[in-house]
Amino acid sequence: MFCTASKHRALLGRLPFGFDYYKHPPPPGAKPPYTARAALIGPVETAHGMPFMCRNIKTLFNFDPPATDDEVRGASLQFVRKLSGYNKPSKINEAAFNRAVEEIATVARNLLDSLETTAPPRGREVEAEKARARGDRARNRVNE
Repeated sequence: MFCTASKHRALLGRLPFGFDYYKHPPPPGAKPPYTARAALIGPVETAHGMPFMCRNIKTLFNFDPPATDDEVRGASLQFVRKLSGYNKPSKINEAAFNRAVEEIATVARNLLDSLETTAPPRGREVEAEKARARGDRARNRVNE
């Protein structure tokens, strides 16, 4: 019996259908966190040589200075990549992909401009330091 996640990844072309995460040991020298994907394509890049798709879309609301249009477009690009399963679309899908990115960026900018809060704006440096600390704690838990 194959798990739903395995079927989903197989449909996106990321892992072969029915790939069993538990039957494939880490490659020699692999460091935690290990994923079964590394057993197929290595820990750094995908099968087609592109870097892994970013899995995080950052919070853009209530920062000082406010989010730039480039940051909003970057988050929109990540959102469309996540929905479509493409890091880079094929030529036939490129127009629809780019149109979706631009439409989502417009909607996201409208959302950010219309949101209100009584909380003080967050500083980017402070939030970046908190994120680094969370990452260090997570790595330390994995390596223990």
